[in-house]
Amino acid sequence: MHCAWLSNSDIRAFAAGGSTISHNPSSNMKLGSDIAPVVRMLRAGVNVALGTDGGPSNDTYDLFRECKEAALLQKVALLDPAAIGYRDVLGMAVNNGYQALGLDGVTGRTEEGYQADFITVDLDEPHLTPSLEPLSNLVYLVSGQDVSDVFVGGQALMLERKVQTIDEKKVVRNARIRAAALTERAGLKTRIIGPTKWDRLAS
Repeated sequence: MHCAWLSNSDIRAFAAGGSTISHNPSSNMKLGSDIAPVVRMLRAGVNVALGTDGGPSNDTYDLFRECKEAALLQKVALLDPAAIGYRDVLGMAVNNGYQALGLDGVTGRTEEGYQADFITVDLDEPHLTPSLEPLSNLVYLVSGQDVSDVFVGGQALMLERKVQTIDEKKVVRNARIRAAALTERAGLKTRIIGPTKWDRLAS
């Protein structure tokens, strides 16, 4: 849940009940849902994780972007540049998310006995140079496009930015076709770029 409108008593109840709140800053901003009181929730002991919400209220699923927006929103809301630190935001994105999913102690660490779930980020890019504080860069500079490799359970799902498990170009092509077909059936005008004929779906 988003929980953009919470009283202090609500926050205390969430903390006492061990509930998790999914903070979705991009979605909150797009929908004009106000700014969730993340700092107050964290200080009260609420497990606040980061999310993206769905396509209608968030046009990307880039969790790195959510990290930056989560950090900046709290600074603006509280008029305090030190309201929340990048380590707190990374904790929301990683550790708090694992806790929410019941995976705490299963994954989230590069240690023996933990599941091999990890990504690699290419820091050798102009916008990430110089990398004086890599963890800060993860929150404020990195985007999903900087992720080079993705491993889940030790299996490589992406290597050097190339998806290993699906035909990415085919998925993109079919998404364009299906989107065009859907808008046509709905009688809507579309500016979708790419093929628009249904009979090309199987190609």
